[in-house]
Amino acid sequence: MLWYLRASLREVGLPPTIIDGTYLWRLLNATLSHEIKEQSNYHETNSESARRINHTLHHVGVTCFYIAFFILCVFLIGYIIELILRHVDTALSLGHALDELKSAMIFFTAGLPAMGAALAGIRVHGDFESSKERSDVMMKALKSLERDYGAMMEQSISLNETGELLIGTTRVMSEDVAAWQELHGRKRLTLPA
Repeated sequence: MLWYLRASLREVGLPPTIIDGTYLWRLLNATLSHEIKEQSNYHETNSESARRINHTLHHVGVTCFYIAFFILCVFLIGYIIELILRHVDTALSLGHALDELKSAMIFFTAGLPAMGAALAGIRVHGDFESSKERSDVMMKALKSLERDYGAMMEQSISLNETGELLIGTTRVMSEDVAAWQELHGRKRLTLPA
């Protein structure tokens, strides 16, 4: 890859410009506005989306279990009332109603926990909480870079300091890409055997 990069750089050649304070300021400004701020906006949006998805999946999954528990409690209370009032005519109509609703009760008390477990599996496998945390760490690093760029652009700019700042920016962004590749590189799509 380095050979290809060097060959491309030789092919492009040197830029026809004078590398002075104005050029370095424009370079830093372009990097700040087109790279750092765009990445910061992406990570802010990603953090909020991952938080919202994680929160929604958790609460909908837990709600499925609570609804199933509530349905079972209602049926249990209904059968207890029927047992207590067995000799009264109302108990016969209550027992008949419970028998009529039994198939729906079984469907919901089996289906809702299964759906809650599936949502929990999606939540864990999607790893939305870690994605939010990674974006939060990147936002802090990018905000620090924004401050560094702002401070450097307000003083006299030297080529060495500009180079160090750009290399630091590259390092921060490369670490983000490497973390993403490490996480998603392990998750291979395999068909069932």
